[in-house]
Amino acid sequence: PKYKVIGPVINLETDTDRPGMDYRNFDLSSPDVNLCERACADDSQCKAFTYVKPGIQGPNARCWLKSGVPASKKSSCCISGVKPSGETAPTIGPKPSKEDATPLPLPGPQSSTKTPRQQNGRTG
Repeated sequence: PKYKVIGPVINLETDTDRPGMDYRNFDLSSPDVNLCERACADDSQCKAFTYVKPGIQGPNARCWLKSGVPASKKSSCCISGVKPSGETAPTIGPKPSKEDATPLPLPGPQSSTKTPRQQNGRTG
């Protein structure tokens, strides 16, 4: 199974366009701003996004991902959002597996640092 780190939710800015700094844009499968928000949250390059309502740039809703945070502009065409700065750092290394979550033995009488040979009374 795939594990995903849940980060802070991006605050939506209704009736707001953030023109410029686009590096990717695409039609959405349904007119749902959360699809655009999730695309930005899942992309380490994305710093902000603008969701364009259906019928403005074609029949479908459109998502614009931003490589920076452009100035906002009031517009009923769009909903924008800026990713919290803690969300922009890329993940380094492989995703942890269930095996990585195995608890280590606690120190003290319940665990032993002796090898099996030492426990049997043999040392060599």
